[in-house]
Amino acid sequence: NCFYISNTNIIDSQYEEFDAAMHAPKIPFYLVLGNHDRSGPDRYGKKVFEKKYGKTHYSFENDGAHFIVLDDANDKFDQEQLDWFEKDLRGANKKYTFVLFHSPPFDPSGKPDADGTGHGLPDTESEKIMSVLLRHKSKITLLVCGHVHGYWQGEYQGIPLVISGGAGAPLRKSGDDA
Repeated sequence: NCFYISNTNIIDSQYEEFDAAMHAPKIPFYLVLGNHDRSGPDRYGKKVFEKKYGKTHYSFENDGAHFIVLDDANDKFDQEQLDWFEKDLRGANKKYTFVLFHSPPFDPSGKPDADGTGHGLPDTESEKIMSVLLRHKSKITLLVCGHVHGYWQGEYQGIPLVISGGAGAPLRKSGDDA
């Protein structure tokens, strides 16, 4: 069963181009809301994203695997979503469980941007999501994030993590300035 997941940042008028490209191969696709998808002019943003693609946090199963998509596009996880996530993880009984959200729990470059924030979640939000992930660590096959303009693979607090966030922006190497 073939499908496509995009840890996305579909910006402004790119919705039409994205839709044309994604619907052409007739392959199911799933989207993770990105920070640029959440904001923008009235004709774009989270409401348009939801109208076009559905909920911004959800789960699905495919070929023996459970996939959980979360919405941290505003660098926050509200309590309702965290409760839903915990319940979904408790019920996950597939051999593999993949968790996806946009901004990673940390910035592997270790260097803040000009505004001092870096590309990882704020510490309080990272702690919230990691507490749920760590309670269910044995079920999680892989955590997948984007947002950081580069690639990183390893473990974070014992959970396998891949960060792949080029998406057309200039890539940064670990340790590069933003």
